[in-house]
Amino acid sequence: MNIKLNIKSIIKFEQFTNKSFNEIDYTNADDLLKLMYCIVLSNNPEVFTYEEFLELIKSKKISKTISDKFNKEIKLIELFSNKEIKDEVVEEQQSEKEKTYIKDIAAILVVNAGLDINFVMNELSINDISLYMEAYNNSVKQQMESSRL
Repeated sequence: MNIKLNIKSIIKFEQFTNKSFNEIDYTNADDLLKLMYCIVLSNNPEVFTYEEFLELIKSKKISKTISDKFNKEIKLIELFSNKEIKDEVVEEQQSEKEKTYIKDIAAILVVNAGLDINFVMNELSINDISLYMEAYNNSVKQQMESSRL
């Protein structure tokens, strides 16, 4: 069973729960189960409902496999995350009371920045989004400055 937290699985989570990925409460079992469901659904050829997934993870073997792989994936992401940038973004969002959806950022990166959709959906790490958005914003600023001159 493939477990990978990619943009595709995050977008599925946002659509399924109608909440921003930044709003996940990692102490809430319901949020975690829904995130795991979206990860499994996005990275495996089998298609099943959320209710079927809940039945599936009642098996201790399957539940342990999914949980272990999920925890490993989260630890890997944390290893490469820039906590300073994350804290600044969280503070900025809290002050603006604005929700940032990964699905909107992914659309900008594909439609406006011209990144390959397969790369964005399947390969782009959540940690690297800020790098590409910063490059895109710098490009827009340069274009605006060039057109102004």
